[in-house]
Amino acid sequence: MPRATPLLTLVIAGGLALAGCGSSSDVGSSAAGSSSSPTTGGAPAASAPTTAAADGCPDATKVGPALGANLQSPTVFTAAIGVTCQYTGRWAADNKSAFVTVTIQNAETDAAWAKYREDAKGIGKNIKDIPNLGDDAFSMETESFGTIYNVSVRKGTRFVYVASQAPLDQEIALARTLL
Repeated sequence: MPRATPLLTLVIAGGLALAGCGSSSDVGSSAAGSSSSPTTGGAPAASAPTTAAADGCPDATKVGPALGANLQSPTVFTAAIGVTCQYTGRWAADNKSAFVTVTIQNAETDAAWAKYREDAKGIGKNIKDIPNLGDDAFSMETESFGTIYNVSVRKGTRFVYVASQAPLDQEIALARTLL
């Protein structure tokens, strides 16, 4: 069976945690699919989720207002390459369930980023470059209880990923602050 790149695995680990949650009014982030293993020999295993404060997870009081949501402290998935933070709460505009995923890593390589961008073509739709954000950035849409907007950005060796049903411009602004 093909294995995902470490970066994609960390993003998927968080996204799959919410894939089965909610109803038609609920949202979740989704990143389904996998790719061949990088030369590092495969993906590290992500830890079991926790709700404890974690290095690298932005506080819910930073993420929520940036996206227009009232969010709880995140559930955290850690791996050797970074952290994925899953936030739940309610959208301020309509009080519907809100699910937000933020992934941050600090060891992104050129090869892993190139593979991640290529793999995104099989996962999302409406993939578009985002100018003037980090060294390289793009957005895409996925589906899970509605349209999920995904922003992926790389600056040097830092990688930031944000996924939610918030407007794309709000996700881009949040990603910029997390670089």
